[in-house]
Amino acid sequence: MDRLSRRCRACSNYGRYINLSHPKGYVRIWCPGHQVAHRDGYALEHRYVLYEAGVDIEGLHVHHENDDRTDNSLENLRVVTPGEHRRIHSLSTKGDADG
Repeated sequence: MDRLSRRCRACSNYGRYINLSHPKGYVRIWCPGHQVAHRDGYALEHRYVLYEAGVDIEGLHVHHENDDRTDNSLENLRVVTPGEHRRIHSLSTKGDADG
């Protein structure tokens, strides 16, 4: 079964609509009323995946290990503090500049 055809316990509409228009390239899913959904009814898929896996993400960031913002497999997601997330990306930027 495709990951977008599953339905969550909280909202029966999950997976019916997918929106790739997030300005930073994240996958947004239509899930109005879900705990991680925004006011417009969409949730960032990476936050949804972790929430449904039972991971506490309140006040934390989610880092994509392979830097592919559309790869929302559990193996690719790491929960980090905002400061740690800034550090990870500042190190990767410095590494890119060095070759």
